[in-house]
Amino acid sequence: MQQRALATRERLLRAAAEIFAANGYAGTSLTEIHERAGVTKGAIYFHYPNKESVAEAIVERQLERWPALVKRFCAEESDPVVVVVALTFAITKAFRDEPVMRAGARLALDRNVGAWEIAFTEVFKAAERAGELAEGVTAEEAARVVVSSFFGVFQVSDTMGRTDTEERLREMWRVVLFGIQAEPSPRTTVRRAEALALT
Repeated sequence: MQQRALATRERLLRAAAEIFAANGYAGTSLTEIHERAGVTKGAIYFHYPNKESVAEAIVERQLERWPALVKRFCAEESDPVVVVVALTFAITKAFRDEPVMRAGARLALDRNVGAWEIAFTEVFKAAERAGELAEGVTAEEAARVVVSSFFGVFQVSDTMGRTDTEERLREMWRVVLFGIQAEPSPRTTVRRAEALALT
């Protein structure tokens, strides 16, 4: 694809992301997207035949970011619970700073949180095998609770301007870790996770 076409596509994705993040899927139109991007309606149809294809491109861009991050965190940190906590801090920073990531998360949540639960379950399974989950807690249960809690933090903070997302996330983990860690050490786990997320 030519450089000019790539630049147009990026402008369209960024404009769409800003609107999707603010208004959700149902509250966004192709007209708003092409007007925000400053391109013609023909330009948007050249790249994306409909609103669903724009939303899919944003969700794909957001989801393709995380497998490499999971792999890197797992290589750098032996405790899978710390890896999960670090992932939530890395994701939170991306949601706060990058419109495409924020919109992708909202669209994924609007449509399907299953991908998040699957990804977190895989990491928690390593914790389960190592005996690091609390007695009676399965990897699947831990993933469901964490995904629900995490997106709750994100949505509540989003309504307040995202100024306190990280502090709300720390509070969430300081409480949730007592229920899922075999030997709870919330403050140490969060501290290690935040350090990992910054690498």
